[in-house]
Amino acid sequence: MKLKDVIRLEKTVENYGCWSKGEIDRAAWPLKRKKLKFSSDWKWRVVTLSASGREFRVLLRLNPLLEQFYAVLGEVREGAIAVLCSHDLHTSHSNWHCHTATGNIEDVFPGVWRDKSSFRFWPSYTGECTEVFDVTTQSAMTIASKLYRFAAPAQGELSV
Repeated sequence: MKLKDVIRLEKTVENYGCWSKGEIDRAAWPLKRKKLKFSSDWKWRVVTLSASGREFRVLLRLNPLLEQFYAVLGEVREGAIAVLCSHDLHTSHSNWHCHTATGNIEDVFPGVWRDKSSFRFWPSYTGECTEVFDVTTQSAMTIASKLYRFAAPAQGELSV
């Protein structure tokens, strides 16, 4: 299966998660490390999805002070996450871009942030950012739901 096939799958949202701050523990985003360490300026949320008997998660990471946002899609396999795609906006050096798994997603090594042997950066623009950073906790979920094609929550659930 290719990444585009995963994105096109009919997905069921099992849990929209809640916004948290700082460190991301392994239970929420199971990499080989115990947790992802970030300052309390970072907000994050994990959405749990199911499709075709598989579990997928979408990690939203947001830091308005640094003007950085990441929407990361991964598949849970044998207790670890295989990161398949990351749509990023960080105004320090680049416009919207994506780090994506190429080829068969089953070949992506689970438990690491980016499998170097299967990932590529697109587009290969590295110039100055021309985007206005306007991502909020409310818009982050909407952005991710459009990118990865899952139902966005009702308006009241966005702030939780």
